[in-house]
Amino acid sequence: MRYSIISAALVAFAGLASVFPGTDGAPVTNSVSARHFGFPSIFGRSPVPPPKFSPSGSKSSPKKGPQRVASGAAGAEGEVGVGNRSFVVDPTTRDYTLDEVNEKTVTTGDGFTLRTARDGHNNDIGVIGINDKDNAMAAWDARNNNDATPNRIPLHGLLLGFWTKETGKDANLLQRIRHEAIGHDDVKKSINDAYAAMGIASWSDKPVVTIRALGTGPGEKEAFETLFSQNPFGVGARKTLTQYIEMKDRMITEIVLSRPSGSYNMDIKFGPAA
Repeated sequence: MRYSIISAALVAFAGLASVFPGTDGAPVTNSVSARHFGFPSIFGRSPVPPPKFSPSGSKSSPKKGPQRVASGAAGAEGEVGVGNRSFVVDPTTRDYTLDEVNEKTVTTGDGFTLRTARDGHNNDIGVIGINDKDNAMAAWDARNNNDATPNRIPLHGLLLGFWTKETGKDANLLQRIRHEAIGHDDVKKSINDAYAAMGIASWSDKPVVTIRALGTGPGEKEAFETLFSQNPFGVGARKTLTQYIEMKDRMITEIVLSRPSGSYNMDIKFGPAA
């Protein structure tokens, strides 16, 4: 009898040796990765999705662990989201900055607060304009090829990210993105092709043209698709609708093309999805 009692006690003691006493006597595992709970860790992905980026620094902002990046096509765009979509990224978390800029260095800028965008290596990647009143963003002379950031954010992601960061507004409130002083040959070619699709012989015939998503004018549908399949800025704008959770209920309603003083400009307008 004495031997049985002692044996049982030893077995019970050995079972307790693998755990530590936790809150209210509950056992706590000694596994390092398990102690991270819902936060990201170097040991693997957490089953708990990260909170949405909050531009105002509210309690919804991530407070622990490194930023998590989605895999696949949206991996360079932002944090893990839902399905193939991701949340808009705060560019400053990847060392992007906005510096003061002389407004005279750009052709216009009415209503825009202008800043020079720089990557974490202090490379100038273009001028970004923010118009809080009119819910508009602008990019002048974009030079994304200068961006040396690992896992860099593309221009359309930077525009949404800085819009949210600087204004404190949700990304889906952005109504217009303006590309001005366009110098990229492929962009200019697609704009000229859009003009040709609509039967416009030259810019002098119509220096400003509006191409609507649901337009029925001659060649308008073809011109619209040309700008969103062959124009890098148009392709980027379309990606904002398919890659970001905040833009899932938005659509591109129209594009306005203009060429004052020989400079190619392109305004992309957003609205509620039809």
